[in-house]
Amino acid sequence: MFFILSFCLPSWAMHLFSADPKVITEGISYHRYLAFSYFPMLIIAVYSTVLRSAGIVKLPMLVSLVAVPLNAFLNYLLIFGHLGFPALGVGGSALATTLATTFEALVLFAFVYFQKLPGAFSIQSLLKFWHFDSEIKQLWLLTWPLLMDNFSFAVADAASGAIFGFMGTSQTVAVTIMMPIQALIITFFCRIWYGSIGYVGPSFRP
Repeated sequence: MFFILSFCLPSWAMHLFSADPKVITEGISYHRYLAFSYFPMLIIAVYSTVLRSAGIVKLPMLVSLVAVPLNAFLNYLLIFGHLGFPALGVGGSALATTLATTFEALVLFAFVYFQKLPGAFSIQSLLKFWHFDSEIKQLWLLTWPLLMDNFSFAVADAASGAIFGFMGTSQTVAVTIMMPIQALIITFFCRIWYGSIGYVGPSFRP
């Protein structure tokens, strides 16, 4: 759904957040490149959580430590067109994120399956997810409150983004500049949360 929205309907999506034609044009380019990063992001989120729950916290961290500077370097190449690469501007930033995220997902996926780590499920096991048995029912019962919590946060964040967007481009830029500080604060508490998963999760094993 998010891929279709970003790749097929980016203009419609951008009009929900801004009335500035230049912002909308840049946003369309950005979203079309970024759309291909959603599936790798899903793989990273799932397998990183599985590994952390099993007490394997260093592997996701090390893979991320490689992917982050790779993303920065690709941004340098693709935004400004260095070393013979095309200068794609804002779209180059999204393409860099997509490439770095895909790399991170493939590396993490390879480690999990080649080393037979927790999460190395067979295709048959993965397909069982669609069968609504007692275990899957229990999973959804435990998951839906978290889904609703994150969905409500996403809706509130989107609403505030739309408000700032229609206030004007300068207001949007001002808020965007402050986002790294917000990200640092959120990341700090999220890492404590991830660490607690690896610590508390194994204690619930039967």
